[in-house]
Amino acid sequence: GPRAEVKRTAFGALLLKDNDLPSQLVYCGPLRRAIIIGQLQSDTNFLQSLNIVDYSLMVGVRSRVVSKGGSEEQRASAAIADVDGSCLHSSNGGLLSMAIYDEHDMTTVREDTYYIGIIDCLQPYNSSKKLEHFAKGLLMYDRHKISVVPPEEYAERLCRLIDRITV
Repeated sequence: GPRAEVKRTAFGALLLKDNDLPSQLVYCGPLRRAIIIGQLQSDTNFLQSLNIVDYSLMVGVRSRVVSKGGSEEQRASAAIADVDGSCLHSSNGGLLSMAIYDEHDMTTVREDTYYIGIIDCLQPYNSSKKLEHFAKGLLMYDRHKISVVPPEEYAERLCRLIDRITV
């Protein structure tokens, strides 16, 4: 089908919605991935218990390329110290990626810093939202494309997204 228009911020950063995010966007390793997924499940369970919908997952990515060399040992020790069992600590308030290697360039490695959070207006799933869900359900063939869904489904959809984009 036709591709959506590429949107950028005033600073030139790329803006993508959930269905446009690439798989394997966040390279964090199995331990940090489990912590991120667990935290997101906890947060969405809390929002679900309050009957809240209309929130979004924001994932900011800052990349830098560094030369392979003596810093690899330092990176490994920093990555181990990065996880304390309950929280993530890393570079400049974000989560530092695993080393990302390019098979065509053996002299450099890419490091990404991820900034992940739930944002947007938090709306109660009330009679107005239920009516919107029902009306859109009548008009749309694919129920999975309806943005307004009950809180349980809303939370599950966001958790499936983070599961899809993390490695």
